[in-house]
Amino acid sequence: MPPCWSGCTAGVRAILLRCAGFNNVDLAALHRLGMFAARVPAYSPEAVAEHALAMKAADLGFLQGTAGATMMGLRTNPGVEMTDQSLRADLRDLARSARHLHKAMLDVETQYFGAVGGVLEHLQLVTNHPHFAWLLKLSGLMAELDERLDGEEALEAFEATQFRTAFEELVGPRPPIDEEFRKRYLALLHDAPEVAMAHGVLRQALGKVPQAR
Repeated sequence: MPPCWSGCTAGVRAILLRCAGFNNVDLAALHRLGMFAARVPAYSPEAVAEHALAMKAADLGFLQGTAGATMMGLRTNPGVEMTDQSLRADLRDLARSARHLHKAMLDVETQYFGAVGGVLEHLQLVTNHPHFAWLLKLSGLMAELDERLDGEEALEAFEATQFRTAFEELVGPRPPIDEEFRKRYLALLHDAPEVAMAHGVLRQALGKVPQAR
């Protein structure tokens, strides 16, 4: 990274790359500057054509309302009936995304902690050590979701709504239910690209789940 960057990073918190790797970025320099880089891990040629089509649709005025709804996390097909099957599919997607995010967060926190020994020692630390205690908020919510998905009773839309609200109160964009969790979570978003990418996947999954009106 050019030396001149050290004096002109005011307000810049992230470098977003339209490529699949980090080989063209000095990650150590970014870390020293308090910045992070994010990439596109699975980039396909079809995405270029899709983007061109989307730009043309935007030029014709077709996308403005849909884009606004997407940014607000709203469903674009509110008239679709939400059955037990569709709700379970959306919540399973949410559960998978949450597990991916939790693993990314745990990996980073483990790096910060240092040597943890074997698998059992690591599990004991994650469960009992104060360094990892803040992650229990998320893992506890994940356990509640898994338990409900394992149940045989039909899911209702209001239950899915409650899970969406609970996740958004932890990771955003709703006001935080736990200020300390949100503070540490935002710090990981800034410091760890893998957490930032997992957060984006979780937000996409949350967007499929009905929200409170």
